Amino acid sequence: MSSGRTSWGLTGSQVGRRRAFTLIELLVVIAILALLLAILLPVVHRVRKHAAAVACQSNLRQWGILLDTYVTGNDGKFFFEQTHVDTWTKPQPATVWVLSWWYIFLTDFGNYRDIWLCPLATTPPADGQIGSTFRAWRSERGAERLPGGGWGEVAMEFRGSYGANGWVGISQHPDPNRPNAACWTTPYVKGAANVPLVFDCRCSIYYGTLDAPPPLPDANSTACYSSNVCIDRHTGGINSLFMDWSVRKVGLKQLWGLKWNTAYNPAGPWTPAGGVKPQDWPEWMRRFKDY
Repeated sequence: MSSGRTSWGLTGSQVGRRRAFTLIELLVVIAILALLLAILLPVVHRVRKHAAAVACQSNLRQWGILLDTYVTGNDGKFFFEQTHVDTWTKPQPATVWVLSWWYIFLTDFGNYRDIWLCPLATTPPADGQIGSTFRAWRSERGAERLPGGGWGEVAMEFRGSYGANGWVGISQHPDPNRPNAACWTTPYVKGAANVPLVFDCRCSIYYGTLDAPPPLPDANSTACYSSNVCIDRHTGGINSLFMDWSVRKVGLKQLWGLKWNTAYNPAGPWTPAGGVKPQDWPEWMRRFKDY
């Protein structure tokens, strides 16, 4: 008699059972996924950088609103040393220099530290106080209003990604290297759209690209001061607020053509008008757009 068992009855029917992937099929799937990632990752990276650039420009527009508010309420004038200055407290009494306005301004208008940082440069410097292309600068001292009036020096950490034009505001005791005659006292001037006011920077105060381009990215800022602002933070340029309150991206090779102070020549040797040629730029800058 037949037991009713068959070879397939012992193991169960094969109908409906899922067949496993072969090694070749698995490798094909992995290759397709790798290809898709290779295509999508650069797109995602570009989108993120674009979003960060938009947020950076939004920060600078906020600075423009604050500065415009100040100027409008002060007879159309920028910061004068006598407007904010009394003395520092310790260690030695001294006149607060006009460039403290960058810190004092925050104290006057409230805490706006949320707009001090470009989204691409929020981490503190690796060492010291000077930032880099993708790191913020840091300061350990600041100015603060004293209870009895005036201003004093206090331990106060500031961290930022932007710098202010050091030629804004006049001083009671002008430096020979910063004569008041070359300083901006009001934004209502001819060519205001070409005068940088606040911009991406490795330090809090910057005096303009008066020296040659940096030989390398993030070069020593003591030896090459232009490296403070000539940084490839936004795909070949930096963002800047101008004296007409407009905000735009500035190509790195355009920096030497801006009107940093009233005496600055925007047609100097590092501009097309001054005869600069593509091969004259440091090697790391030659890939950037010429103007």
